[in-house]
Amino acid sequence: MLDNYFNFKENGTDFKTEILAGITTFLAMAYILGVNPTMLAEGGMPASGVFFATALSSGIACIIMGIVSKYPVGLAPGMGLNALFTYTIILEMGNTWETALAAVFVSSIVFLIITISGLREKILNIIPNDLKLGIGAGIGFFLAFLGLKSCGIITSDPSTFVTMGSLLYPPALLALIGILITLIFYVQKVPAAV
Repeated sequence: MLDNYFNFKENGTDFKTEILAGITTFLAMAYILGVNPTMLAEGGMPASGVFFATALSSGIACIIMGIVSKYPVGLAPGMGLNALFTYTIILEMGNTWETALAAVFVSSIVFLIITISGLREKILNIIPNDLKLGIGAGIGFFLAFLGLKSCGIITSDPSTFVTMGSLLYPPALLALIGILITLIFYVQKVPAAV
């Protein structure tokens, strides 16, 4: 029954492979369950509530995506957007988290209207490809910066903004070991190394 619905044979896969891929996707995205509540708590939101909302909304979105589109795409809050929400809209601009969430709700309605009308696609086609790639790279570097700072590889410094932390600090050491293992698997062309 599942084989027919999801077209396993036509897609060159089977139930066991898809379960393993689902577990791998969950493990790759599981950090969001820790990072999202921690980041949003800095803006005043209750971390336990954010954790629950993150887990529930991500789970429901992934299930709907799988059933409706028949594609194994993981959906969860974006780390770049929650950083903008917390550090810019709440902390830098001085808004309460409730006001910021109201703005997110209104912008979501506007985005839905733009998507349904087809205007979103027209806007995306106007943006140069280099700019699209640059935005993605910028968000990637920002997330790498947050990760390196969070594990202690880099630390705050009043004169140079950041400086090297102690690589013997346990979280930094664990992060370096993880990066090294990932690089080894990547070079060895292990499937799903990254």
